[in-house]
Amino acid sequence: MKREKLLRRVARTARSRGVTWRLDRQGANHEVWRCGSVEVTVPRHREINEIPRFGKGLVAVMKPNYVVRAVRSGRWWAIDVPELRGVFSQARRLDQVEFMAREVIALMLNVSEDSFDITVEPDLDSLGGVREAIEAALRERERASAAQDAASSAMRHAVSEVRASGYTSRDAGLLLGVSNQRISQIERQPADRKR
Repeated sequence: MKREKLLRRVARTARSRGVTWRLDRQGANHEVWRCGSVEVTVPRHREINEIPRFGKGLVAVMKPNYVVRAVRSGRWWAIDVPELRGVFSQARRLDQVEFMAREVIALMLNVSEDSFDITVEPDLDSLGGVREAIEAALRERERASAAQDAASSAMRHAVSEVRASGYTSRDAGLLLGVSNQRISQIERQPADRKR
């Protein structure tokens, strides 16, 4: 396919899906286009069968993403899509917000429900006094996750040191308070998992 024809087709598809498609910069043998937040390198050949790295799957990258705001209102969640005027709905539970929003957006835009992505953002201000408790719990969970990462790293280092000193995996397990099987698992972890 001619390069210009392919670029026009991609631009038309992007426009129809509400995604930006623009030239970002030019190199000697290629151009870098931006499809939403994704960079796409396009060679400068006259004929291109497909765009490298994406192939014929570039259209999948072009899904627009709508931010859905969920505000607690009594016993319901009021759903609002700020990017789309007049798109409102409601749901009884927070886990139903995405389904309801997807349905109303598809109906208003006359598109299929899987042609776009959704990010649900609960409005914590609408939760009253529980906001502080939620934020505190999320902070502590993040802190616990960081502590777990540090403990895992220290355990990998200790296993490496103990085993390098000539101790058996059974001895290492007893010294470190884990089973000898766990010692073997830690030793077999690929290097990229060891942080």
